Order: sequence, then C-alpha cells, then structure tokens
Amino acid sequence: MHDLLPLSWTRTACIRPVYRDIPLPLSRIRWITCADIPYAFSLQTLYDDLAQAYPAGFVFRGCTPAMAEYFFDRSCRILMTGSEAVLDLRKAAPVRKTVARSLARGKRHGYVEEVFINEENRYRFEQFRHETQHAAKPQLMHLFRQ
Repeated sequence: MHDLLPLSWTRTACIRPVYRDIPLPLSRIRWITCADIPYAFSLQTLYDDLAQAYPAGFVFRGCTPAMAEYFFDRSCRILMTGSEAVLDLRKAAPVRKTVARSLARGKRHGYVEEVFINEENRYRFEQFRHETQHAAKPQLMHLFRQ
C-alpha cells in the first residue's frame, strides 16, 4: 500500500516526480500546488527528492497526520489550518456546541437541499456558473486539480 499524498497530488506511472509550484508573495518560498509522484516513491524517497529540488524550502497543503509527523521528525515545520467533516444534516446526531451554533446560523439565512448530479442539473449548474460575477476567473486556483 502506498503512503497517502497531500491534497492535489497524485501517483502516476512517471519515472521522476513532476512538481507544479508558485512562489509565495512575501517569503518567495515555493508552494507546491500539484504534483505527479511515481508509484515507486516511498515517503523517504519523496522527502529526499523535495529537499534536493527545493533547498530553500517548500510549502504544501493537505497532508495526512502521519505524513506531517514524518516531515516534522525531519525538522520541517507543520501548521494545522483546519479539518474537514461531512455531516448528514438530516439526522439528529449529537454534535459539539460550536457545530450546532454554526448550523443554527446557517438555517437563519437559508436552507440546505441536496441536488443530484444528472445531465439536466449539470447543465443548469454550468449555466449558473457562467452567469456569476467571477465566471471568467479560475475557480480556487492552485487548490484543486482540474
């Protein structure tokens, strides 16, 4: 089993990793937004390659706790910025007070409705997207593979 990779990174049949990065505005450190990593690369091989390719340092997002610990043990710094969760809002499950307050605030300003992705809804969503104010701009640029 392969080690899990950060968000927006994937394993491919390539021989060498392909990193896509951009400089961060203040530090000029490179943020590796996406990467194609060979199947054969272990976490140790990946760390060694990143250290060689980015001697001034690098940033990436969305790593697993195990990966964060591995890099931390090699003198990297870790910043936990948040966690994600999927909640079934239709079921009354016990939730923390902060989550319950967030849900109550959301219900005051609207409602949640699940929309199934079929051809008609896909078309309607694309039409809506093209009519929005920022339609021509990249959506969440550098965060997801497109």
